[in-house]
Amino acid sequence: MDYNKFGRKTSDVSSEVDLSDKEHCILCFNDMKYFALGKCNHKNVCHTCILRLRCIMNDKKCPICKTECE
Repeated sequence: MDYNKFGRKTSDVSSEVDLSDKEHCILCFNDMKYFALGKCNHKNVCHTCILRLRCIMNDKKCPICKTECE
């Protein structure tokens, strides 16, 4: 019996998606084409989520380390 890297039987998995080669937003998990970068240099959040946080929620802090961003 063959197992994939997640410990599942390969016969139980219809298609396995390899996520290791793409960057994903840590908030919405969408693929990132563009990202926001603040003073702390964290680039794990997509531009859409950062705009939502800053403009709608009025939160100017980095969602990872809470450093105040301008």
